[in-house]
Amino acid sequence: MAKPVRPAPPAPGAPRAVRGATGGAGQPLPYDVYDSAGNRIGRDIGVFSSYQTVLTDAGAILSYDANPGTAYPVGLLGGPLYFDTAGCAGTPYTNSGAFPAQFAQILQSPPVPGSPIYAGTRGSLRNFTYQSYKDSTGCHGGSGPVTNMQPMKSAGTVPNSPKPLVLKAVG
Repeated sequence: MAKPVRPAPPAPGAPRAVRGATGGAGQPLPYDVYDSAGNRIGRDIGVFSSYQTVLTDAGAILSYDANPGTAYPVGLLGGPLYFDTAGCAGTPYTNSGAFPAQFAQILQSPPVPGSPIYAGTRGSLRNFTYQSYKDSTGCHGGSGPVTNMQPMKSAGTVPNSPKPLVLKAVG
């Protein structure tokens, strides 16, 4: 009989509940993440560099630090969104580096509840000449070459997430 698979222990200071229960065939049970007010944020996808990571229902990966004084996620992708059209119309793109993923990009820093969230989507990385870009102050004209650009989509807004975060087994 195979030994049950146990998840790695959480990083010190990470806002996590204790895991240990396993589902069928020794698989870890899925967990939903809730804030201290009981509001569901999304599905737990583990700890990334000591940050609790959550996949929202809108498809964005949010990361939360252990600081109890903040009630918002930390954006993992920085910089503006670029557009291959004028007026910030069409598909936004960001430079995701070497690993395109659904990481959230939040233009406002620090984010506040209600700030728009963008998430990476599937698609080939593109190189193009941008015609406009969007940052925390709005849409701007301009033009220049950009490389390794990942398509993004609108993925809701930053929730007000008082800490500590709590994990609850699904099902």
